[in-house]
Amino acid sequence: MKTTLCVVFTHLALTLIGVNAAQGSDCPGFCMQGRSDAVSVCGAACVASFSCSLNTCTCSFACKPTCTAASSAVLLHDPINIQLASVAALDTKYSSPDFHLDLVAQPDVPLTISGVEIRNDSGRQLSELKYSLRNEAGSKLRAIHILLTFFNDRNEPSGGERLSLSPALNQGENHQFVVSLSHYVESGQRVAIAITDFETETQTWHGDHKVIIDAMKRR
Repeated sequence: MKTTLCVVFTHLALTLIGVNAAQGSDCPGFCMQGRSDAVSVCGAACVASFSCSLNTCTCSFACKPTCTAASSAVLLHDPINIQLASVAALDTKYSSPDFHLDLVAQPDVPLTISGVEIRNDSGRQLSELKYSLRNEAGSKLRAIHILLTFFNDRNEPSGGERLSLSPALNQGENHQFVVSLSHYVESGQRVAIAITDFETETQTWHGDHKVIIDAMKRR
């Protein structure tokens, strides 16, 4: 079984839980939307590689380094909240790179991502994402899609990942998650994170991906 996303929401002690990979039937249109997101992040004709699995509902893409399109200056009512990455200092297995995490503020989304942390294993060139997810909706959370975009030290997009969870969180519940990323987060990079879609027992929400990606590109 594959583990998808692990989240860190509050500063409270949380129980780390594993989430089984989503089934293909849980994410119709997932890969098509992932390819559209790749074009929006990298620019037309600037996607270097793209991979997507309907078995795990995960997408990963890379941008051509010499073909980055300038981000459009879109003014949004919801500013980006910038947080410096928190790294587990006592675990010598992980390095402490100099990078930043940006959480896109989404006050209309009744889900909260917090306590985000990225840990790097420099020896194996692997990065892990930890975060907490809190369900503040009025009913049980069935599914959530999260988009991560990566930017170099010149704030040019270098790639992204689209992730799907089926966490079954009740109203008011908070859980911590962990996932291994396809990308290795290099020193000096910026990682932007946003919720793009979710489904509860009583509500389905699909965000405007272009607006969300434009917000991610802003610094």
